Amino acid sequence: MIEKLVELQAIDTEIGEMVAEIESIPLKVDQIKQDMEEIKRGLTEKESIARELAIKQHELENDMMKIEEEIKKSQSELYSVKTNDAYKTLLKSIEEKKSQVSNLEDGILELMEKAESARNEIENEKKRRNEEIERMEKDLAQIEERKKQLERLIDEKKNARKSFVAEFEKDKKMKSILEKYERIRQSKSDGIAVVAVTEDNCCGGCNISLTKQKLNEVLSSEITLCDNCGRILYKVRDN
Repeated sequence: MIEKLVELQAIDTEIGEMVAEIESIPLKVDQIKQDMEEIKRGLTEKESIARELAIKQHELENDMMKIEEEIKKSQSELYSVKTNDAYKTLLKSIEEKKSQVSNLEDGILELMEKAESARNEIENEKKRRNEEIERMEKDLAQIEERKKQLERLIDEKKNARKSFVAEFEKDKKMKSILEKYERIRQSKSDGIAVVAVTEDNCCGGCNISLTKQKLNEVLSSEITLCDNCGRILYKVRDN
């Protein structure tokens, strides 16, 4: 009888493990999708920086063009001024504006270098993103396939369990033992109702030391319960 319960416990444990794996799948899927969104956000930020650099460069180029126009205008006015002071003042203004243009050119070159660096980062990020997303999509496909596989296996195991339990239903005593097994199993968070006595003669469920009397009961009785955790005990017999 106990061998049958051990076998039934093995079936139930396997079913429980597969059910737990299926229940963990949504969290895994959510995490992968969050990681995918994080990668996309990272690229969006880099693209935003590149756009800002382009806008700033365009603004500086416009400023430089305006100052260059002012320089041309001032240079044409040099020939029409009538006093030495006016000439010097206008010449000084032209030199100051040329200095502004030079500073703007330096700023534009710096922005161009930053923009080039940003574009390279974007290309590298796109490549990495595509590789990561491709890998994550494969992971999602594998998880979905694993879920289908688990569902098929659970159905098979449940059918096997149903056939196995049907043997208990044929005998009143076996049916009573099955009902006890089910009550114990459902009362335990780990779903374990049948445990082996350990090598050092402890309960395999709660690890409490068993008395000699309890050990004798395990060996001589069909069903013996642990006094502490209430699980069904069995002893692995030496071959």
